[in-house]
Amino acid sequence: EPTSSARTPREDPPPLLSSSSDEGYGSDWVLVFETSTKKEEAWRKWARRFQSVGLEVTCYASVQGDEVLMKIRAPLETLEDRAEKDKYGLVLDPLELKTAMWRDVPHGTRFKPFKYIHAPFVRAKRGLYKKAKHADATLGHPFSSLHRARLTLRVVDAPREEGGAGFGLIRRARKDANVKGYVL
Repeated sequence: EPTSSARTPREDPPPLLSSSSDEGYGSDWVLVFETSTKKEEAWRKWARRFQSVGLEVTCYASVQGDEVLMKIRAPLETLEDRAEKDKYGLVLDPLELKTAMWRDVPHGTRFKPFKYIHAPFVRAKRGLYKKAKHADATLGHPFSSLHRARLTLRVVDAPREEGGAGFGLIRRARKDANVKGYVL
């Protein structure tokens, strides 16, 4: 049980953004911060920094009270920004591509020239990308759970001058036993 001078996550949480989603997906990462050390308040600093770069953050205290679980979600706009900055390759939708380029393809070819084509993400051409699936539903965007996890990690780890949080999750998880990251 925490001493009277220690603050628990439930008593004084950072201002959090809503984690509800109209985009068809929830959080993609959870970070676990240990609070039993002298760096007990580090999670608050990182929650605010993640929010400042467009990520949605929700924090919970563990049942034992010795850890803070931080769920991280990247809204669609943040995913698109990072994908465009990084020239992140996604699969193009064969039917959309065929419609857009049919006049330039020779007729009568035995090959399927529109399948399995990848291209860097460009927001202005978002209709050309194959829509991701979640369970049995098709989402209105091309970011599958794998793409969302990768792009969210890029936002978390990218240097601040490149629009990221500068967290360095992989480096930090190796060096610092006080924080661990897990893909949901």
